[in-house]
Amino acid sequence: MSKRFRYKGQTIKLDFSEKWTELVKDYFHNRFGVDPTFWEPYKIFNRGDELWVASFSLVPEGVRIVKAGLRLLRVKGNPKPTTVALQWLNKHISKNVVYTDIETLSKLLNGAIIHVSNFPKTTTDGEKGYVALAFQNLIIGCGHISSGGMVKSQIPAGKARELKEILIRLSSKDLS
Repeated sequence: MSKRFRYKGQTIKLDFSEKWTELVKDYFHNRFGVDPTFWEPYKIFNRGDELWVASFSLVPEGVRIVKAGLRLLRVKGNPKPTTVALQWLNKHISKNVVYTDIETLSKLLNGAIIHVSNFPKTTTDGEKGYVALAFQNLIIGCGHISSGGMVKSQIPAGKARELKEILIRLSSKDLS
C-alpha cells in the first residue's frame, strides 16, 4: 500500500508495503537483538532510499503529513541504521554494542579507527557490519566494524562536535 501527498508542488510517495516492516524487523533483530514484537504499534514506510517509522495514531484525521516519523535506515546498498534510530532503540538493543570510555570515544570522534579488542566492553563478535556505540551505558550513535575488527564512528559531524564538547566538560569535572 502506498499513499501520495502533495507538498510545495511535489508529489511525495510513501510506501507502506509489508516488505519494509519485515526488513526492519529482521535487520534490527538479527543485527541488534531488538525483539520483532517491538515494532507492532508502529508503521514502517519507505521514502526514497530511506525507511522511516511513525505512530500514525497520534496524527489527527484530515491532517496532511509533510514529514512524520523517525528515519531508521538508509537502504541504498546494505542497510545502514541512523544514529537517531539507535539512540531511540537504546534499551532494546542487546547485541553488537561497543562500549566506549571517555578516551576511546574521544579518539573515535576525532576520526581514529580502533580495533574492537581495545574497547572496555563489547557485545559483538567482531563481525563486519554496523554496531551501536555506547558511552556510560547509553547508545550514542552508529559505528562500523570493517573486516579485521576495526571500528570507525559513523556519527554525523555535527553530532560528533556536540559530543566532543560534552566530553571536554566531563573531563574537566573529573579533574576537579
